[in-house]
Amino acid sequence: MKKLFTTIAALFLLTAGLHAQGLKLGVQISPDLSVTRLNLAEEGVNIFKESSKLRFKAGLMVDAFLTEKFALTTGGFFVTKAANYKISEEVQTLNLQYIQLPIALKLYTDNITPLMKLYFQAGGTLDIKVAEKLDGFKADYTSLMDAGILLGLGTEFEIGTHSLFAGINYNRGLFDIVREDLTVEDAESVSKDLFDLKTDSWSLVVGFKF
Repeated sequence: MKKLFTTIAALFLLTAGLHAQGLKLGVQISPDLSVTRLNLAEEGVNIFKESSKLRFKAGLMVDAFLTEKFALTTGGFFVTKAANYKISEEVQTLNLQYIQLPIALKLYTDNITPLMKLYFQAGGTLDIKVAEKLDGFKADYTSLMDAGILLGLGTEFEIGTHSLFAGINYNRGLFDIVREDLTVEDAESVSKDLFDLKTDSWSLVVGFKF
């Protein structure tokens, strides 16, 4: 109980300090549509991408206001992704978990109603892998890190000194996530040199800033 009280007190002091410095702390969650992008080096390679998968993201975010309308936004998120593909008629799904560190520039518009304004953001993300499974079994086929481009837009509703926000984000993976030394074994053995596997995500973002 004492540790819980200490943690709550520390969070309260941190929040007060953030407000004093022109920063806004918030929580954010989103269902994500995880999309597989598969690029083949040549025709006839026996690997195909499959349908997208529903995953999720949750974490803390911070808006550091540079001016009244411009903010630098960052945070830390727990992110789940999926790479879904088919080899020799067998569908396989890589389930991936990351800690994601985004950084983006956010532009706010003038209020479109007394309590609502729009925002647009553009930046990037750094993903650090914390877990991986292939069809439910622990695996190690992908790289430790990934990075992506982050684009988004949304609305923010003021509630006194707090605010609710909702929007849509697009996160485009920049790098091949499969390890360079990997050979995917199937009936014909698909060499890693013959394909690149990347992941994108579309997110429906909902959050609260205080």
